Amino acid sequence: MDAGMPFLRPISDRYFEDYVEGDVHRFGTIAVAADEIVAFAKQFDPQMIHTDPGAAKSGPFGGLIASGWHTTGLMTRLFVEHYLTKVASSLLTQSGHFCRRSNLTLMSQSEKLFVLASD
Repeated sequence: MDAGMPFLRPISDRYFEDYVEGDVHRFGTIAVAADEIVAFAKQFDPQMIHTDPGAAKSGPFGGLIASGWHTTGLMTRLFVEHYLTKVASSLLTQSGHFCRRSNLTLMSQSEKLFVLASD
């Protein structure tokens, strides 16, 4: 795989002007073992395609797959470690919108704005 374009400055000294439109940067890789996939899914996304390797073989992917939530978390780690500077990161977390403290109860809600049948 192509390594992408290098930044001209290290992550500790990167500012807005260092993020150039059209640049492509790769953030590295993370290996994920089957037991990690199952452990995450049992706690956060308990669908058989994530939690049961045997049952997942007869599922739509032909085997165990990581939860989308799990892969999003892994990609966020790569993003933070290799792309998001401390300057940019502190601005995001100070807004409060992105900041979630411990000892809170989270709530989820869904509202269907419209339903469209597929062909």
